[in-house]
Amino acid sequence: MNDNLIQLTQRQITQHEVLLVLLLLDDSGSIESGGNTQAVIDGYNGFLENLRSAPGKVRVRTMFLNDKTTEAFSVPQQAKKL
Repeated sequence: MNDNLIQLTQRQITQHEVLLVLLLLDDSGSIESGGNTQAVIDGYNGFLENLRSAPGKVRVRTMFLNDKTTEAFSVPQQAKKL
């Protein structure tokens, strides 16, 4: 196989790579009853903040176990903090 073709293909892939991050949060009563609500909020917000400064193309989507609302992947800067 032609090495130039392989390198070109890898370069094209690198230029078009997108990291998709799907966050699935447990919004059941067990988090609250275990006293972990603030820890979940802080962990989510901190992770989101790191994604906002991550290099490259990143798209994030947040889902909740009990909420059937669906939103599309978006840039981290558009994701809402908890």
